[in-house]
Amino acid sequence: MQSDFPSRRTSFLPFIAKGNSPEWQLKIDEKSIQLNRKHHFLKVKIPLPERELTLKGERYSTARLVVEITYTTCTDSVSGERFSETVRVVRNRKSFSGCGGIALPVTSLNGTSWNIVSIDEQPIVSPLIGKVQFDYGRITGTAGCNRFSADFSELPEAITIRPMNLTKQMCSPALDAHEKKVLSLLKGKVHLRYTDDGRLILTNATGSNATLKKVL
Repeated sequence: MQSDFPSRRTSFLPFIAKGNSPEWQLKIDEKSIQLNRKHHFLKVKIPLPERELTLKGERYSTARLVVEITYTTCTDSVSGERFSETVRVVRNRKSFSGCGGIALPVTSLNGTSWNIVSIDEQPIVSPLIGKVQFDYGRITGTAGCNRFSADFSELPEAITIRPMNLTKQMCSPALDAHEKKVLSLLKGKVHLRYTDDGRLILTNATGSNATLKKVL
């Protein structure tokens, strides 16, 4: 499979990678490679060696550490997030694999959960007042002190949300105002845009927008 970002290389530093079983994190910057395996209390930092281009990617090789980066998309085995590169790390003859590079858009919203972190570029202090979940044609969540639900249909760059069902608890004036903003945004056709760090921006027909961060 070709990378979604075929021109991206670790010359776009810093390059971040991570993996599970065992859990590890890797960072390549202009001067060094840093490996952290927190459950093993292991931290390795070495000067950045010369980059070697390979048939399918690139390689950094030293006596202490080898890092192989393949230009194919990778899906995190725990979170389900997709990234632009596949990464393999070798240390002391033991290897472990994971994902790195740019966080890629999810292929479908179905089965994903998100926190609303801002509305019209204004941050939300508490994620408890803005949660959205997409469950195979059904959107549910909290907008303030009430829960909402509705059917939705999905296109690659937009969703269409049917009329909402809403519980009828009394809210404080502040939560009521916040709830009205969320519900007015989640109405009708809503356009989708993903940022490089995997956040989702929803924009409605009036130009109002909300930024969502995926719940891992």
